[in-house]
Amino acid sequence: METNDMKLPRSSYPELCKIIIGYSHCKEPSTLDELSRLTGIGRTVVSGNNAFLTAVGLIDGGKLKGPTASGLTLGRALDHAQPEEIAAAWRSVISGSDFLSKMILAVRIRQGMDEETFSSHIAFSAGEPKSPSTMAGARAIIETMLVAGFLRRDDDKIVVADASAGPSEAPTAQERVAGSPLETLFLRGSGPQASTPFLPAISISIQVRVDTKPDDLDSLAPKLLKLVNQLTAPDNTARKGTA
Repeated sequence: METNDMKLPRSSYPELCKIIIGYSHCKEPSTLDELSRLTGIGRTVVSGNNAFLTAVGLIDGGKLKGPTASGLTLGRALDHAQPEEIAAAWRSVISGSDFLSKMILAVRIRQGMDEETFSSHIAFSAGEPKSPSTMAGARAIIETMLVAGFLRRDDDKIVVADASAGPSEAPTAQERVAGSPLETLFLRGSGPQASTPFLPAISISIQVRVDTKPDDLDSLAPKLLKLVNQLTAPDNTARKGTA
């Protein structure tokens, strides 16, 4: 599967979250040294994660970097340990990334992968060499997708989350696809996800059987017309009388 090269995180998921929280506490763009003091994480580790955080729109800036609006939202949700808000924020981040969306699509096409295989696939697709930090970053990305509810663990495999998952496990249909590269994945794919975002049109058919004598035919038409008008009128009108 063709993808664009992307810098992966260089930390585990918990350490990545600490860096995001650290940026969310910055009132103005900060240096690596300031972030290091704030988080207790070495400046080289912070620096190694900045390319990924910039690529997915959580921080921006030059030598001095600060959180974007998305970074603030996610950082505050992580800081206050709010599971639903954390999941929603990660869904927004992942949905806005073509690379991350394609990684989910790869899981769907293969009908699941074990975590080691998926980690290697992420690193290979990102054009990254295999190293402990790269694989830690790949596993961190998997964790973001699990937290967001796009993926779930099924025994020893990572699979695309199904529509029956609870609210804390999976995003709603609109959150999952609206305005994101995941639209193709969930709206044009097969399985439960394909039909989740839209409800089918409902059609109601009413049949009326009338038993009448030949002598009553002349008066039948006006009565039927009155009945049709009542059935198609607004509720407050229809309740005023019957045929």
